[in-house]
Amino acid sequence: MNRNDKLPDAMTDSSTCPVCGTPLARGSRRRICPTCQLCVTLAGWANWEHAKAQRAEQAVKEGLSHMRIREAEQDFAANDSATALAALARELRDDPSNQVAAARLVSALTERNFPLPTSPLVRHVYGLDDDPWGPPGWPIAIRAAEFSPDGRLVLTASEDNTVRIYDARTLQPCTQPLKHSSRVVSARFGPDSSQVLTVAEDGAAAIWESEDDLTGQALRKPLTQVEKINHAEFSPDGRWVLTASDDQTARLWDAHTGQPTGRCLKHRMGVEQAKFSPDGRFILTFVHWDYGSPEDASLSEAERNQRLAERVTLWDVATSLPLSHPSAWQDARTIEFSPDGQRVLVVGAWAVSGVFDTLAGDPIQGFEVPPHHGHDRFFAKLSPDGQRFVTVAEDATARLWDARTGKALTEPLQHDQEVACAEFSPDGLRLVTVTEDSIARVWDAVTGDLLSEPVRSDYCGHAHFSPDGERLLVAGWASIQVWDIRPGSAVIESVPGIGRSSPTGRFSPTQADVMLANPRDGQCQTWKVREMRPLSDPFGYAKCVLRNNGLFAYERIAHFSLDGRLVFTIEGNLVGIWDAHTGEPKQGAVQLEGVSDPVQSPPRMGPPEDPLRFLFSPDGSAIYAADGAELKIWDTRTGRIRVRAPLHPRDRFTVAEVSPDGNLLAMKGGGESFRVWDAQTGKLAAEPYGYDGGSLLYRTWPSPDGAPQPFVSDQMVVSGRFSPDGKRLVITHADGSAWIWDARTGRVLTKLLKHGKRANTARFSSDGKYVLTASDDKTARVWDSHTGEPLMPALKHQSAVEAAEFSRDGRRIVTAAKDHTVRLWDARTGLALSEPRRHQGRLGGVEFSPDGSWVYLHARSGGCWDTAPVPSSAPAWLPELAEALAGHQLTRRRTSEPVPEGSLLRLKEELAMQPGDDYHSCWVRWFFADRSTRTISPHSAVAMETKKRRDSNSSPLG
Repeated sequence: MNRNDKLPDAMTDSSTCPVCGTPLARGSRRRICPTCQLCVTLAGWANWEHAKAQRAEQAVKEGLSHMRIREAEQDFAANDSATALAALARELRDDPSNQVAAARLVSALTERNFPLPTSPLVRHVYGLDDDPWGPPGWPIAIRAAEFSPDGRLVLTASEDNTVRIYDARTLQPCTQPLKHSSRVVSARFGPDSSQVLTVAEDGAAAIWESEDDLTGQALRKPLTQVEKINHAEFSPDGRWVLTASDDQTARLWDAHTGQPTGRCLKHRMGVEQAKFSPDGRFILTFVHWDYGSPEDASLSEAERNQRLAERVTLWDVATSLPLSHPSAWQDARTIEFSPDGQRVLVVGAWAVSGVFDTLAGDPIQGFEVPPHHGHDRFFAKLSPDGQRFVTVAEDATARLWDARTGKALTEPLQHDQEVACAEFSPDGLRLVTVTEDSIARVWDAVTGDLLSEPVRSDYCGHAHFSPDGERLLVAGWASIQVWDIRPGSAVIESVPGIGRSSPTGRFSPTQADVMLANPRDGQCQTWKVREMRPLSDPFGYAKCVLRNNGLFAYERIAHFSLDGRLVFTIEGNLVGIWDAHTGEPKQGAVQLEGVSDPVQSPPRMGPPEDPLRFLFSPDGSAIYAADGAELKIWDTRTGRIRVRAPLHPRDRFTVAEVSPDGNLLAMKGGGESFRVWDAQTGKLAAEPYGYDGGSLLYRTWPSPDGAPQPFVSDQMVVSGRFSPDGKRLVITHADGSAWIWDARTGRVLTKLLKHGKRANTARFSSDGKYVLTASDDKTARVWDSHTGEPLMPALKHQSAVEAAEFSRDGRRIVTAAKDHTVRLWDARTGLALSEPRRHQGRLGGVEFSPDGSWVYLHARSGGCWDTAPVPSSAPAWLPELAEALAGHQLTRRRTSEPVPEGSLLRLKEELAMQPGDDYHSCWVRWFFADRSTRTISPHSAVAMETKKRRDSNSSPLG
């Protein structure tokens, strides 16, 4: 019982204790006996201590959770998304209401490119009938795997002496295994995908074909030579098969009949490898020479030199005659032809030897041999387009080089472990690398940037692009799987019509997905953001606004009314009022009194004047501008001047800000001065601002006529913004300081808000409790607007933060940095809610839609970013999906364990058709939808195909 609880009246009249029944002394004012009173007091204290302990425990839990979320953010920054996803999923499992963890997970999965499996993981294991090769269930090593040229099929060559053919979409077998009597060392499709050429360890080679593109009963047509065949490949046109044999010959065979053509390329030693040039004109052969063998020791020096000189031979296919034995090629491990066959990349055992002319055998002029970056397991490969080549060594890097100059194209592609192999996409613009820790990564072969999240597989050994470059075949030690590697991140949609000269746009104050765009042709238009379709017809007077040409210049602006039904425009000296939904004029054009037409004004000599900056009142009924030494206020509907007020001639003032209630104007002078005027009368609203604590930061100048003057700072004023109630004003300065003032009295209300460098912007939250500042010191900060105290750790970027805004509900913050990144933050904790989202061009600002579902980026390539807030409760499958993408999960004790095999594909099948219209159901359907046909973001209705078609039809902006 709490000591403050009121006892019933029946109890207070009793002469005994109502709790224990003990008689009370007559005349006593006690309601209960002392013992019970003590018990009540102790119980109340215990309850208070318990509640205090609970609050402390909750605070500790929240602090620990925040620390772990920040650690996950560091993992994201280090490109270790697997660790970050698993950590966030654990936080969400421990507390499904952790909205920050849920929002960060959804953002990571939305903004990052995660490859998705398109087929199940297929393992190769021995069956009951495979005993002599291995016990049942034992894994079978895969020695080779590739897509067919048409992308419909996949083949594997395994150590159980078989080649298997699969459907590339489902990885279901298309034929019975193609069997040899020994292990298959190579297998490859013919150019038309209807044939397969195989070579086994015992030297047997065969062409396998069927009447129905390898889907019926396969027939075996063996290719035999006197001794074993070491290598075989199809000619580029598919007419011939070239084999290299220990019988000291390379031979040509008819690919359709399997019969020898009689064309034989003779050598003095066994031929190890033979390959066609891409145009089919040349053949390169490598002979086998066992250095240090007894046979080698028995040769004379002249014979040894002659054999060395003939180790690599270039042949003419038409005549079957040798063309040359280039001496610089004799130590080559591999030789790669350029696409036109005119050049070859020669790769030695530990380094690239150079690029050479194919016929002459001479090095290409201007090519610099790349420096060594490792010796063991050195590997190099030329891109299919012949523009670049990649080298791989044991230094855990892959390096991209220009194939014509030998110069590095990018920084080394860093990996955590040694790179096992690398392969270019068919167009040569991407590169896949596979490391010893079984991770495949896809890179941009031009810039060296990672293009997607890593693909993790079981004992990943090599990876191959599909012919269209959209899928990746990942082959492990005993398994294969196909992944969709098309871009999977959401796209920021550009608002059509936003132009170069006037990149302006703003949301309707009342409709969440309605936006006003002011394009370069002078015509305004309202748009439905979700469908990105026009809501109104274009409207405006299309007045030509000339700048920097000797004429007066006027700023073109557009402004919504408070109810969102009207749009007010100023173009040149004309004011228009329009219906926001139809674009129809509500009245004829009105000319502003005392403002000349910039088109009709005669040109003048000398530098151009600064543009006249107009500002609308919040309800659109008035227009403000500082015209020379005067403040002018016009009536929007008539164009007549309501108020004219003199300004100090020594400062060139502009109207910087109108208070939300429309009563005050903040006027910025020539750099250091700032003052507030009454918006109704045009009179000075407050005494000059100055710090009353004796600081020299602000000072006032004496006035000859005794009139108050604007306060002047030792540092330039950057910006000013009113509080929502219009009673306070926050002003930022170039020295990083910001002050909160009483807008009517000029009195400082809080202590100094201080950044390390220039403070670019400051914004009040919608309830006026907080102030958000953005600075060149690479941070944004949230302050208590009544005390000036910082409320959370700084919101950090990698470069100067140029803009920051609160959402209207005050729960989120958006920041924009100079490095073209935009980011969302939780306004309560300062934790990141999104990826650093990149955009094109420098930003002029950012703006939330009324419901926070969109953020508009004010830039030349300005667009709308889908930022719909994540609900407070996450479904159980969200952490499970994150763990499946990460490949591992964390237990309650924070130990890592692998997720069950096939979890991601199972979730894809279960969730791709998730019913319901709630946030998470819509989002997960979008996540697993076909990436070529789905919408550009989870809550947009614009299809990816529509955007691509629109982008291809639009001219680039300069």
